[in-house]
Amino acid sequence: MEKKTRKIVRTDGIDRVSNLPDDVLVQILLLVPTEEALATGSLSKRWKSLSTLLPVLDLDYYRFYGRFNSGSWDDRKKRFLDFLEHVFSLYELKPLQKLRLAFDTDDYDDFSTKVSRLVRLAMETNCLNIEFNFCRTTSMWFPEYDEMYVLPACVFPHQSVSQLKFTGCKFVPSFYKSFASVNIVMFTNVELLKDSVYDLVSKCPCLEELHLLHCQIPSSFFELNAPESSLKCLVLESCLGNKGLSFEHASIHIPTLLQLKYRGNFRSGYLSICNSENLIEAEISISYDPLYEHKLICKLVKNLLNVTSLTLSPSNLQVLDTNGGLTLLSPLNNLKHLIVKLRQVDKELSGLICLLRSSPYLETLSVDCHPYFETNDEILSGVYIVYEEVVQQPHVLPSRGVANLMRIKIENFQGLKVEMEFVKHILRSSLCLKEMVICIHSRYYYLEMRMKMITGDDHYKYLKIKKAETIKSLLACTPASPDARILLE
Repeated sequence: MEKKTRKIVRTDGIDRVSNLPDDVLVQILLLVPTEEALATGSLSKRWKSLSTLLPVLDLDYYRFYGRFNSGSWDDRKKRFLDFLEHVFSLYELKPLQKLRLAFDTDDYDDFSTKVSRLVRLAMETNCLNIEFNFCRTTSMWFPEYDEMYVLPACVFPHQSVSQLKFTGCKFVPSFYKSFASVNIVMFTNVELLKDSVYDLVSKCPCLEELHLLHCQIPSSFFELNAPESSLKCLVLESCLGNKGLSFEHASIHIPTLLQLKYRGNFRSGYLSICNSENLIEAEISISYDPLYEHKLICKLVKNLLNVTSLTLSPSNLQVLDTNGGLTLLSPLNNLKHLIVKLRQVDKELSGLICLLRSSPYLETLSVDCHPYFETNDEILSGVYIVYEEVVQQPHVLPSRGVANLMRIKIENFQGLKVEMEFVKHILRSSLCLKEMVICIHSRYYYLEMRMKMITGDDHYKYLKIKKAETIKSLLACTPASPDARILLE
């Protein structure tokens, strides 16, 4: 019998990676930083062509500097700008999904002309998502608007752009003819020069989402009167007016608006929302002048009659019970989901109760009892308090207002007497309740850490006893709903 032999094929030296399909190799290149992916173009003609097929370009000077840090400071900056110029020449006519450009323009005063030309090239790139970050990490929360880079004029930005995300710069809407396809704009630490927010919105006929975070607006008040726009989501967080001052008041008139988030302070006015029939989700955190708070909060609530999901801050809750704590002037008959954050539980629960009595069809409730930083005195008094006065009286507790509640979540629950009484009365009144989740373990872990920092002593045993007593009291509660479950986390 003829002996069979097995042919052995040596594979040493064969480049199996290069034989993979283009789409697979491109996905591999996306896993490494852009500058390293582009460097593979020097390997062969195949890799050179692949390096120009990347759908995402992330061009970050700080990462670039970390990998190519030889030479003087000016040499490194010049190398980065030359690198950007080379990249834009490669992708001049190629479509991109995303282009991100990040560097601190304060370091490029000697190259300002070249920087402006490169920024214009980026704006004219055939790209869906453009992101510019010209902000130092240390100045994100304390922006210095006077020293910010002004985005150069680009009369005809590419019409394919659908998302704009700018950080740490000055922007002049009139420098641009239009952003025909842009549907999402996100500005952080951006100062709008000369023009109003309306001018920005009018340049974007397809705009659906506008996010302004820590931005400065050239006006003493915020006004967005755009009945012709298609805006569905508006987020305004910690924005300021002229000279870095809080707005006097804010007025929003966008009939298509579905979601609104407003966080900030007013000097003397209020937040007015006109034609809000379509508004279904709102998150409001505003500090008013104490003399007008109750009147203005009631006026604001009247603008939210169709809202189904609402988030309110402590400053809004504390004044809701000044009319006796019974009900609001305008009931929230459409409200299904309510989220509230408390700062002083004993003072703000009354406002929450007032809100509950005015929300007869509420289905879910989320309450955070201690979401904010507490002083040492507040921590100590909360742990070693001997006697608490229960501020709620039976005639102001919710009955019909919580009859339809099905799910309740209470976070950072400590078991203070006022908290415990609130839980008991809610359980007795919620006839349709399916589940109440009470988060207690994270609160006591936090208390243990803070107490150790404050006094230097170990309070573990004492807190363990208090926690056990709180859990025992919770488990002893009898809900009105036979289907209700009480879960402790």
